[in-house]
Amino acid sequence: MGPALAAALGLWAALLAGCGGGVTMLRTDDPRLPVEARRWVADAEDGVLVARAMRDRSAGRLEATIERSHELGEEADELAQAGAGDAAEHLRQVAEARVALARDELRLAETEVAMAEARRAQINAQTAVRHDLAVYELEPLERATEAALAETRRQRAHLDQQRADLAQLTSAWWESYARFTAQSGQRNLLWQ
Repeated sequence: MGPALAAALGLWAALLAGCGGGVTMLRTDDPRLPVEARRWVADAEDGVLVARAMRDRSAGRLEATIERSHELGEEADELAQAGAGDAAEHLRQVAEARVALARDELRLAETEVAMAEARRAQINAQTAVRHDLAVYELEPLERATEAALAETRRQRAHLDQQRADLAQLTSAWWESYARFTAQSGQRNLLWQ
């Protein structure tokens, strides 16, 4: 993580902590709220729950990817022992890129949880203000939500690039493996 990203995340976290922490969450069964306002609050709460579930799923995928990378490392060792050093190196690079991608996907999922929580705080505050239930300074909440959204977009663009890089690494691995099998005649080395 570069210094600019660390600074942006620090500012975003400070905005989020300072803004959403003081907002009282509304209840969806509050009789003072019209049905449409209750739905809006419930949708924001659902957004947080879905984001948390996606984060948990990403964490599970990261664990599985790390486990699979160890298996790929063993397969790369077998390739190297068979004389396919180039294919082995490419396979190791693929395994490392997959782990890096899974880590960054988890980071994105964590950012999306923070974004959903910022949005929930903003919606609760806006609803409370609109229906004269509380008084909040809305601008900092809006800035926190916008900052979280901007960070989410930046991370998604980074992930798109990582996926493209992984596709190139995977193609390079298959090409090097195909060259090895064409030269050596060992066509089922990985499937024994």
